[in-house]
Amino acid sequence: MTDIMWCTVYSAPMRDAALVGQQVSTLPKYSKVEKVAETSVNYQGKPEIFYEVIYRPSAGVEKRGWVYAGYLDKYQEEFATGSVKILNGTPNPNDAAQYILWMGNVQYNLCGHLSVSYCAGWDADFNDFLNLLKEKKLSFVTRVFPSWRSRGTNNADLDIMLSLFDYTLPSKTISAALYSPMAGRMLFTPGRMANILIENRVIYGVGIDSTTGYLKPNGTPHWVVLEEVVPDEFKGSVKLYNPFPNKLERYDWNQLVDAGGTPYGIVVPR
Repeated sequence: MTDIMWCTVYSAPMRDAALVGQQVSTLPKYSKVEKVAETSVNYQGKPEIFYEVIYRPSAGVEKRGWVYAGYLDKYQEEFATGSVKILNGTPNPNDAAQYILWMGNVQYNLCGHLSVSYCAGWDADFNDFLNLLKEKKLSFVTRVFPSWRSRGTNNADLDIMLSLFDYTLPSKTISAALYSPMAGRMLFTPGRMANILIENRVIYGVGIDSTTGYLKPNGTPHWVVLEEVVPDEFKGSVKLYNPFPNKLERYDWNQLVDAGGTPYGIVVPR
């Protein structure tokens, strides 16, 4: 089985020989590499392990070199990629899974479209969903794909896409679902969100790191889908679908709150 590692530091040097070779490249933090060999090198009287790896920074480009083992960890993931079927991604192996080819262009801002597809249980190729949307909602598509290049979407846009399916619309907003008439305001807690998610999913606006796709305060605006919240005292854990890698991920409740700011999005019945 292929041994996949991921880089845990910024700019890890790759050399043509372990420790003493010429630098041939650097590995960005979070990049994935294929380990093909290892060796032990004496450094200041002690053995240090180096891995020979293959790094593919872009389509058709392959770099091979030796990297200090301390800069790499075995890549492990709880959830498999491919929550929504995407058959027409870009040829770049390091692109986000949500970047696809459609209408002759690479489409980048598809997190809303993928979130709707995920909630609706769309099991055909994602391109088929976009083609159906173009057929049934052409005025909407021409607005959110000016010159056939995708742009961001809002709550109302999500509802237009959900109208392709058997949902009661308009969707309830997160703020309405969390509003307490007694308190006269929204009460946003792990327990209240967990209760909402028993019978619903929530398409939720956050910020992300535009390179890694990880949730990030004040990051690039992005939609995710909340699947489950497990409260733990005044915090908790969150399982969500992230369109950027097209897979489920886990976060701490406070990471979600920090990345989302004032809750924005809609409630979608399961």
